Amino acid sequence: MGLVERERISVVHFVPSMFGVFLEALETSAGPAPDGLAGLRYVFCSGEELKPEQVRAAHRLLPGAALHNLYGPTEASIDVLHHPCTGPVADTVPIGTPIDNTQVYVLNPARRPLPAQAIGELYLGGAGLARGYLNRPELTAERFVDNPFGPGRLYRTGDLVRRLPDGTVEFLGRNDFQVKIRGYRIELGEIEAALARCPGVRQGIALVRQPDPQRPEHKQLVGYYLADRPLDEAALLRSLHATLPSYMVPGALVHLTTVPVTVNGKLDRKALPDPGVSDDGAPERVAPETELQAQLCALWAECLGLGEGELGIRDDVTRLGMDSIVAIRLASRMRQRLGVAIGVRTCSRCPPSRRSRTSSRSNNRPPRARTPRPGPNRARSTGSWSCCPSSRGSSHRTSPAPSTGTSPSSSVRPRWTTSG
Repeated sequence: MGLVERERISVVHFVPSMFGVFLEALETSAGPAPDGLAGLRYVFCSGEELKPEQVRAAHRLLPGAALHNLYGPTEASIDVLHHPCTGPVADTVPIGTPIDNTQVYVLNPARRPLPAQAIGELYLGGAGLARGYLNRPELTAERFVDNPFGPGRLYRTGDLVRRLPDGTVEFLGRNDFQVKIRGYRIELGEIEAALARCPGVRQGIALVRQPDPQRPEHKQLVGYYLADRPLDEAALLRSLHATLPSYMVPGALVHLTTVPVTVNGKLDRKALPDPGVSDDGAPERVAPETELQAQLCALWAECLGLGEGELGIRDDVTRLGMDSIVAIRLASRMRQRLGVAIGVRTCSRCPPSRRSRTSSRSNNRPPRARTPRPGPNRARSTGSWSCCPSSRGSSHRTSPAPSTGTSPSSSVRPRWTTSG
């Protein structure tokens, strides 16, 4: 928020999870948007599902800014559908209608068009379509298919949608094993394969958990590995970082001696243990020893979606859902409620016990810019602190289609803004 005020920014582009943190900071400030945000004219959101409560909060806190929901995969040159969030907010926020030179189809498994309100897979076509995946001919053939309605090809997004009577498109979810966390598109199967390749691992399982149902934007990427004995986590993480982008490396690893199965003998993902507890048992929880530690533990638990007394001062917060969004939220609440200014990186790297000592020192002198000491490469779910992730880290690169003219949105989209 300080950057927007200081630089007098008029147009911003957020991943919805980061937009939620921005709105929370505005909510805790006095009244509507500060005078420094009066020049903010447009807010664009893409990369994740925009929630109705975020739209309502934006209308209330940023009355002078026009909010737009954008949708589009990298394979179709990023944002290809748009929806102005100006009217009354329904139960879901549509992804809208296509931009110029883009075709949108809602098709059944036989690739036949579906009527309004019927649920089908979203297919995209048009000038922005990529040629395919670099050096991935099998995946290209699977995702880029012949266009039965005209020349060229269509891209199978894997997204389930329905077309509303007014022509706008509503996103409903995925039809495969793909998820999104903070705008990054993640294939859980790739993580499981990378885990299974680690020495000593018989099977790898990847899962996304939501510790707090009231905060669906808070997602934790967890890796489970089946092995005869617990393995060195640092070695496992080094092996995963060698083959996966940083945002696909699980923030927590859990050792399993057996894999839970259903009555049909299939993997029972719902029965997998919470990342705070493994087959080897969890260390005894250490209760806060001082009032400040109690306050910090309460703030941490609140940000992580945990109940009272569920966090100790020496607990490994990476296993409980620590990520950059939680760190930003924690730093903001520490400033507001405790009057303590601690950097986001420091919040993410210090355990609660060390953080309480840092807070004590901060209270004894005026806040100043702090540079955290270099430390070990701790497990975390993303190595990026940008509010809109770049597609450079994607494991599936696309080669763009030949230029047929200026993109309709190229003049207004910042180069650093991408969606998965």
